[in-house]
Amino acid sequence: RIRLGPTEPLCVIGNPAISFGGRKDLGIEETVALPLVLGRQHLSIHQGFADAARERGLRLKTVVEVGSLALAIAMVRQAPLCTILPPSSVRADIEAGNLIAVPIRHEELSGALSVIFSADRELSEAERIIVQEFVRVFRPGRGAAVEMPED
Repeated sequence: RIRLGPTEPLCVIGNPAISFGGRKDLGIEETVALPLVLGRQHLSIHQGFADAARERGLRLKTVVEVGSLALAIAMVRQAPLCTILPPSSVRADIEAGNLIAVPIRHEELSGALSVIFSADRELSEAERIIVQEFVRVFRPGRGAAVEMPED
């Protein structure tokens, strides 16, 4: 995993059946009490949220743990559940009224953009070029040399 830098604020993405009481934002304490669909530890967005909750001594109310963000989104569309994502990842669903987004207070949780790849094999030359381009474009202080892990 290579961190590329901060991204847009994270939100609680919820099924419209869940009432947020007109809240404009949520704190982590309120968010952990929601019926959450979260990814396993390798999903950095959900890992960051879980770490922030643990740092505050809060227990997550995870209803189900999934292996992909796509599955988390699909479950939230179908049932009164929530997940944690940047709103751009589900913009069409939000605009269509299929999902609701409520920001998590940025001072309590910030997202980070990462590029993740397998450590089980060496990256091909094309994959290395792609990763280096992501770093060049997204990392603060663009143009800095990228140290690629060797196997």
